[in-house]
Amino acid sequence: MAIRDGLTIDLDNARTEPVVRKGKLRYVAQPPQPAPKRAFKALAGLLVAVLILAGLYYAYTQRDVPDRLRLDLEKTTFQPGEEVGVTVFLVNDGPRKHSYTFTSSQLFGLEVRNATGDIVAEYSENATAATKQVTLGPYSKERLGVFLWNQTTLVIDGENETWVQVQPGNYTIRAYFKGSADIAAERRITIGF
Repeated sequence: MAIRDGLTIDLDNARTEPVVRKGKLRYVAQPPQPAPKRAFKALAGLLVAVLILAGLYYAYTQRDVPDRLRLDLEKTTFQPGEEVGVTVFLVNDGPRKHSYTFTSSQLFGLEVRNATGDIVAEYSENATAATKQVTLGPYSKERLGVFLWNQTTLVIDGENETWVQVQPGNYTIRAYFKGSADIAAERRITIGF
């Protein structure tokens, strides 16, 4: 074994070890080094990544999801003269409750348009001037009402008003929520094909 430039050289086992000089002719092995810094950096990076993912998951689960309207129909193709029933729901898909205050009893409006965009039927409940509160819990729905349409439209000819059967074709039913202007839904139906 030889000592040169701060290393012990073991010629029998072909290895070297760092040594520290202690005194004039005395050399001792260096104390054990802590784990490599790379391992600590990797562990710290992993911890930061886990914390970021946990924060993103928390933010995702606590987000405020806007409510939406849902229109339920028994079917989308109808024979001429057959009654069309539309049930209107307000749906909360998020984790927070939402409340709405109305100054009338009407919660939603609904219109039926033909293929050219003309309104052929409209729903507007006889609204009374009464304050009403609707609260929607997390992940819940509230039935706002039902619209029944007999596929007729009002034709005004001078002083005469007549309800007539609409023509066969495609129609769009659009409902809008009276509690917020940006909550609406549409469904397409076909009559007589």
